[in-house]
Amino acid sequence: PSAAAPVRVWRAMSSTAVTVLDGLSPTCAPFAARWDTEADRRRELRTPEHRAAWIAARHHRAVAGVAVAQARSQCKTAREASANPLAARRRAARLASKTAKGRRKAARADVKAARVTYPAALYQRALQAHAAHAVPAGVVAWLSSQDWPVEMSAGLVGLHAAGLWLGRRHAPVAPTVEGAVSAEERQLLDRLHPEYWTAHAADRGLAGTLTTPPALGPGGIRCEVRLDGTWTVKALAAKADSVRALLGARTALRLRITGGARGGWAVLTLATRQATDGVSAVWTPARIPADPLAMSVGVDTETGEEVLVAFDERMLISGASGSGKSWSIRPLMATAHLRGDLVFVDGKGEEATLWDGVCRVAVTTDEINAVIDEVHAEMTRRAAELKRRRLSRWDGPQLTVLIDEGQVVL
Repeated sequence: PSAAAPVRVWRAMSSTAVTVLDGLSPTCAPFAARWDTEADRRRELRTPEHRAAWIAARHHRAVAGVAVAQARSQCKTAREASANPLAARRRAARLASKTAKGRRKAARADVKAARVTYPAALYQRALQAHAAHAVPAGVVAWLSSQDWPVEMSAGLVGLHAAGLWLGRRHAPVAPTVEGAVSAEERQLLDRLHPEYWTAHAADRGLAGTLTTPPALGPGGIRCEVRLDGTWTVKALAAKADSVRALLGARTALRLRITGGARGGWAVLTLATRQATDGVSAVWTPARIPADPLAMSVGVDTETGEEVLVAFDERMLISGASGSGKSWSIRPLMATAHLRGDLVFVDGKGEEATLWDGVCRVAVTTDEINAVIDEVHAEMTRRAAELKRRRLSRWDGPQLTVLIDEGQVVL
């Protein structure tokens, strides 16, 4: 056990470090993407033809510089030979000097243009930039006998290297469910990765958004999206078609964009699978929550968790005829029946055939009127009991009255 303890500590520290790196990588991904884009651009321009043009431009600049020096020497000799500034020799020397300077200026412009077409490699520019502060920092540290200039310079170099490494780090997408990842899910996971998203989001009008490494769960693919600038969750949801086009997702695939746990973040969900696959949909009393103030209406297809609603609150369940209202409330009716007393008023009488003999059911006009009288009498009795016991809330069994198709009853 004493030998295994350090191993467990090391594994815990490693897991924490990997989690922290996975969180930092999306932040550094834009920096690394811009770096790589610029490095690739410079690399493509560094062709032998551009190099030859740059060398030729430098040669012409050197020749022009020699010509300027010779013209300057001729002007000096002409001044020594004649004190008259209007002498022909001095005028010819000045004209030659002016012409040579014009050629040198044009040669310098050609060198500058050739340098743009044949730029230095990006890493060379980075080394030059770091040397610009590293060398003076070393001199200052040596003269002042202080270490902080060198430490600051080394910190900048380390920060630069760490940012590139984190931005290029491809956080592995480990499925959290058993089973192989389908080809469709693999494509979506790759396109949701910060590297791909950063490179292609602007083309779809999504510049200013950045994804985190996606995760594959029992309900499909889920990832967070950072919203920069003026982006909001509502604005991103309005761009759902652009998101679908960027991912190449099927039109029939359900895509949801909701708010994150904190401001400036959204959650993108792709229902590539359901958490209820292979799970029986038959309701049993075992699905009644332990919390007496909650009841389960079903199972969330994304998380596989029970969807809970309040047990002691009034509810209005609306929807078109045949949309499944009566079917959906059966778990709620069963919970109310097992926890207390249930009264079912069914204006059409279709659902009442299943509950007749289980709870108090009313279908016809006379039955509905009788049930209303009974419930009103019970309400009056409980009100008197509350007043007598000086209570503000009923502490006995709950009486639940469910009306199916209230318009028909009215």
